Amino acid sequence: MQGKTMITKFMAYITRFNGHHTELLVYKHKDYPEAGIQVPAGTVEQGETIEEALYREVKEESGLMEFLSVTKLKTYVYHHEGKSQYHE
Repeated sequence: MQGKTMITKFMAYITRFNGHHTELLVYKHKDYPEAGIQVPAGTVEQGETIEEALYREVKEESGLMEFLSVTKLKTYVYHHEGKSQYHE
């Protein structure tokens, strides 16, 4: 991967308890309804930490202002053929 572009992305799985059920925050993007139901996600911008990007995107995409970040679940790298980029 040396010399290749690496883009850092994330997905936020935000849950809440509602009675005896756990709910997952999902939405349909108003500008891209063909994307279907999704969780808040985004790209880490230059100079941003993953946590800063996470809070920014969750606020932009859901309006949620306060939530507790609990854990990082998984990190993996894949090659986006269409953009000749590696995504982490």
